[in-house]
Amino acid sequence: MARIGAAILTATADLADAQKNEEHAKGASARIAQAREERNRDYETLIKTYTDEEEVLRRLYKPLEEIIQSDQRLAKFSVRVKRNIDVKTWLATADEMFNNKFSGIESPYGTQELQREWGKSSDCQIGQAMKSYIGEMGKKLAGAFKKDFHVGHLGEWLFSDKHFKVHYAVEFGGVALDKLSPGTKGIVLLILYLALDRWDNRPLLIDQPEDNLDPRSIFDLLVPFFREAATRRQVIMVTHNANLVVNTDSDQVIIADASPLQSSELPLINYVAGGLEDESIRKQVCAILEGGEAAFQKRALRYTIKRA
Repeated sequence: MARIGAAILTATADLADAQKNEEHAKGASARIAQAREERNRDYETLIKTYTDEEEVLRRLYKPLEEIIQSDQRLAKFSVRVKRNIDVKTWLATADEMFNNKFSGIESPYGTQELQREWGKSSDCQIGQAMKSYIGEMGKKLAGAFKKDFHVGHLGEWLFSDKHFKVHYAVEFGGVALDKLSPGTKGIVLLILYLALDRWDNRPLLIDQPEDNLDPRSIFDLLVPFFREAATRRQVIMVTHNANLVVNTDSDQVIIADASPLQSSELPLINYVAGGLEDESIRKQVCAILEGGEAAFQKRALRYTIKRA
């Protein structure tokens, strides 16, 4: 009798556990649906960090963009804020997991619509696109795993953000500043400084702005900004390029001339100062100026200088 009683107790306990598990199983579908909704919301929150970053950068660069658009001299400049999606790398991860690419579908794994949403839409729209994609392709993908891969890997791939990046740059001639040569980058940054700092009237000291630039670029890019800056502030420039001296309408020129270097002593440096209307100064500038006297004469009318 004792054994029968113990068996009844065990069976009763097992029945209670079975009933409890049955009740728990009845709610599984609802819990799964809730977990999926939470996962989708978390994904939207993750994507929102990128869309928010994009919006903040657009607002941050907006004043600069407006100045660039309003000044014809800055026509070569542009501001770019762009959402970059590295679809190639993202799909390469999928190639490692699946046995095939579902031949007959336009894009590998049918992701063409999802890719379009990533590149242009809001976080909510992207979340909805991902939800639709899983509803359409989830079972098909889950049935195509290679060995050692499972549905957990599918989730890690689908909801990854490693292929998202927000790119922002100031560009010159369609090339980002960090891709320009050192000389051109220096000139471009100087132009931006002169164009943007319109309210500063403190003296400006510039050392050899012509480095690594051809004479045409010097004239086209720099001269207009130096002339404009000189109307509101003193500009002091150290240069080996006499074209800059002449074409920027310099009020005062200081010419430095070093004596031949002796092995036992430092060279002596002589300085001569004056305006371009001074014949002696003009002759020394013309000796340095590319094109010599003829180049200077093209600017002579601006100074109402008569040839001596």
